[in-house]
Amino acid sequence: MHETLNNVVTGMVDGEVQSLLIGHQSDIDLKARLRNTIKGYTNIKVTDKVIATERHIPVGLMLNNLINLREYENVLFIPSFRNNKFPTMMDANYVVQESNISQHMMPIINKHFNATTNVYVAYPEGHTSVYHDLMLEFGVNIIPSNGMYSMGDDSYTVTPPAGLSFDCIYLAGHDIADGVTFSAEDIKEDFNSQSFCVDGFDLIDDYQDHNLRLEVHRGNPIPDVPERLTGTTKNVDDVFEYIGNNSIRNDGFESEQFKSTVINKMATLLKTAIRIY
Repeated sequence: MHETLNNVVTGMVDGEVQSLLIGHQSDIDLKARLRNTIKGYTNIKVTDKVIATERHIPVGLMLNNLINLREYENVLFIPSFRNNKFPTMMDANYVVQESNISQHMMPIINKHFNATTNVYVAYPEGHTSVYHDLMLEFGVNIIPSNGMYSMGDDSYTVTPPAGLSFDCIYLAGHDIADGVTFSAEDIKEDFNSQSFCVDGFDLIDDYQDHNLRLEVHRGNPIPDVPERLTGTTKNVDDVFEYIGNNSIRNDGFESEQFKSTVINKMATLLKTAIRIY
């Protein structure tokens, strides 16, 4: 058994990456805390939720690494997860995850490992969901919004603490109807008009195309994905390459299929799913 599993970036100092190697006991303790929180939240499809959230950890870790390598100070994380949107988190055989849930592990990983970048998650008052409860358990910063966000909703508002400004808005898994596109600049302006973004802030659109997920699990080539936002993207290929090569130990998994279909393609998958404007 390997002494360490994965590598979590906690920040940057003078251009040097600061990171922690996650030991097996740390991994076991984190999963136990997730599992116990879920069991206290619900008795419905607990196995589905426990297996899924454990498998979300590597994604949460890599996304935490992204925001810390980018050296953001304050990230506003706009969740998409609702219980009624995802009756289950896994397929019937507990093999394939439902898409656009795992991003919601990122604020938990960020807080759990005391990373430098601050993450604030916007939820409406009275919202309840598995991930909302998990974030509360781990002490994630939650701030009020006037509802759950839908892509392009210019009536959406967030109320951050006084004086807090964001240098990144993170859109986590928001659906868009087939054939519809939005302007990244228009969406940025919707948030900028609320006077809590710094000049030149980044907009991250992180969306997992489920057809792509299925093709990758089948061992097929990574397919093209539909265009979602129009606008100029930032080239952060070097960051994705670092994350793909330095976050998840590919020799720490017994499944050769997992290594060949997912881990060895991780940088390419990240580049396909995530756009920064």
